[in-house]
Amino acid sequence: LKRAQELFRSITHGAFDLQLENDGRFTARDIRQSAQRGLEQLSSGTRMQLLLALRLAWIEAQEQGGETLPLFLDEALTTSDEARFAVMADSLERLADMEGRQVFYLSARRHEAALWKQSTGNEPPVIDLAETRFPREAHPPQDYDIVLPPSLPSPEGRDPETYASVLGVPLVSPRLEPGAIHLFYLLRDNLDLLYELIKEWRITSLGQLETLLGSNAVSAAVTDTGFRDRLRQRCGVVHIWTTFWRQGRGRPVDRIALEQSGAVSETFIDRVADLSEEVKGDGAVLVQALRDGRAPRFQSGKIEELERWLADEGYTDEEEILSAEERQRLTLQQSMFDTGADVEDLNRVITWLESATL
Repeated sequence: LKRAQELFRSITHGAFDLQLENDGRFTARDIRQSAQRGLEQLSSGTRMQLLLALRLAWIEAQEQGGETLPLFLDEALTTSDEARFAVMADSLERLADMEGRQVFYLSARRHEAALWKQSTGNEPPVIDLAETRFPREAHPPQDYDIVLPPSLPSPEGRDPETYASVLGVPLVSPRLEPGAIHLFYLLRDNLDLLYELIKEWRITSLGQLETLLGSNAVSAAVTDTGFRDRLRQRCGVVHIWTTFWRQGRGRPVDRIALEQSGAVSETFIDRVADLSEEVKGDGAVLVQALRDGRAPRFQSGKIEELERWLADEGYTDEEEILSAEERQRLTLQQSMFDTGADVEDLNRVITWLESATL
């Protein structure tokens, strides 16, 4: 299981972690959203990555240090988009190199051999079973077409604001988990490294960065040891600032929370969930909107039941909302428990966050 966790984190570039629940079910922890996901909640590509990590770990356990067994994958990447295909192909190449493991990949799609080469830079040996069984026939060029993902624009000649716009960086939403915050807000002053981490390491969020910083791969991704320490401090200050921003606001209310409350029936769940999204997950505003009749025929007794549940579970907060100045002061005070903290740098990160908050 430990090896499966390592493989899953590596294959998803730190976006997910593998968990084993008490009832024996496997779940995936979405590091960016800090949320548990059942298999049925994962995309087909991520589910395939999780199951492949488990199977590889099981195979290694069966080998018990003996001869490395070959691996056969039958249409394993057919449902993956080009980006996930590239990640998995690269992972399988690394497995072959590091473990001396032979990999057979079976596919009915002719262009996957070209896609594999495009993804890894290596041209795999190809055995065409159709050519073996039947006479060779010419195939039209479109059989070999590769649909490539759009190339990542370079930051060269662009200021941070323009580059963020080109990348489509979302604004900071502190109601969501800090792990989902875009990497731009940690590397606004180092756009070249931002570009490198997104392009080569497929890292776009704080949660993924924290996983990288805790892995053996960090020395290859961020070569400057001093800047690695600075990034760890920046990640920490984001978590602290988010906590103070949320004071008086409560946790964000989403569809899962509404279902767990027991106060919203199947008849109303779609309308109330849409309303919650409209008010950006603000529990107090949601309750008031329900009292204002924004979900017709939703009973007042159920509104009160929902209001009590939201308060008990921390989705509403009676504390006073802190001003930007208070958040900055308290965040710095708590951050200074780290004796090596750079006050000027931490102030800079807080300013970046405050200026881009929804």
